[in-house]
Amino acid sequence: MSGLDFADKLLKRARRRFPQVDFRHFDLLHLDRIEADRYDLVSMGYFLHGLSPDFRRYVLRESARIARAQALIFDYCCDGGLFVRFIERIEGPNYPTFIAADRGQEFRRAALRIDREERVSDFGGY
Repeated sequence: MSGLDFADKLLKRARRRFPQVDFRHFDLLHLDRIEADRYDLVSMGYFLHGLSPDFRRYVLRESARIARAQALIFDYCCDGGLFVRFIERIEGPNYPTFIAADRGQEFRRAALRIDREERVSDFGGY
């Protein structure tokens, strides 16, 4: 079993919690270097909203290509209110376009299909 992430802090924490998993640092820019159908599950958590629309399309398309079975995507599912908008304004300009985008259409363009959607909080879901 293996896991890839671009955040060293999260990798360090994951290695402590799951020492049996081979966790590696990986930059999203290089998703196209991974062979097709490589992973049974591709999982992403709360970062798509911070990507430009073009880079988000790339990440989704490549995730669909490298996932043998499924992609599990956690992110904002709706307007998170004033607090979330404030935090996202500090992080960059992409949150408003992410929230306004039609997620189903965006996923279909990347060869992904939404099998199930669930909210996990007032503003987040998978």
